[in-house]
Amino acid sequence: MNSIIIKRLTNLGSFVVIAGLILIFLSDYFGTLIADSWIMAQGGSADASTYQFKVKVNTDKFIIPGSILFGIGVSTLVYTYYKLFNLNENS
Repeated sequence: MNSIIIKRLTNLGSFVVIAGLILIFLSDYFGTLIADSWIMAQGGSADASTYQFKVKVNTDKFIIPGSILFGIGVSTLVYTYYKLFNLNENS
């Protein structure tokens, strides 16, 4: 593998890891924000258990893709570091 490709894969993997972590750590904020906008669309009031369910569901909508992105990013970084060390041994 070319060293330029390895650098690009490292940058891409880092970006995907950071995006995944942002989604994971801000999932509560996003879930509450979407649930609050749902309450406003309902006229400003709803049952507390329904609101809690909406918050949980909307939070999960951000945790799951964030976890997937984080896993893909870490896998990409591990692969590129493996290839980088393999490339250095062959040189």
